[in-house]
Amino acid sequence: MSWLSAIFIAPVEEQPTFLQLLNWNESSECCSWEGVACEEGRVTHLDLSDEGIYGRLDNSSTLFNLQHLKSLDLSYNYFYSTIPSRIGNLTNLSLLNLSFAGFRGEVPVSISRLRSLVTLDLSFSATWVAETNLVIPNLKMLVQNLSKLQELRLDGSKSQQGAGGVTHYHPHCLTFVS
Repeated sequence: MSWLSAIFIAPVEEQPTFLQLLNWNESSECCSWEGVACEEGRVTHLDLSDEGIYGRLDNSSTLFNLQHLKSLDLSYNYFYSTIPSRIGNLTNLSLLNLSFAGFRGEVPVSISRLRSLVTLDLSFSATWVAETNLVIPNLKMLVQNLSKLQELRLDGSKSQQGAGGVTHYHPHCLTFVS
């Protein structure tokens, strides 16, 4: 479990809980683990959705060393932290799903470096986690470089500028889903 523990940090008194990830066996090749997919021996897809993960994700996480990652789904967990700015280092991502994951604070502008993104989901429900408050300070700046973006989900997130004007950057391909 040390590989996974290196990705997520939780206080000693609040050890993270994992559902299917308890079956991850470090003596076996990680590409055979549930929720992990690889191409040419490199981790390209990581689906940790609905795993009951409770902890922090910060910039020291080894997750950000997965430079070949194309798909990252951390939805339906509880990270009581901000979205780390190093998320912008995962430049091969085409799908980033952080919905209902308990992130709070400002969405880092570094997401704008993810030029391969096709789908970005930052949705949350205030009824799901009452203290979650995800804020997008400048939506236009966040998406202006995301020329491949086709689907943007922001349900429940607060944009200080609103969604208006974002389709100016991608008028024929961007779909807002509420």
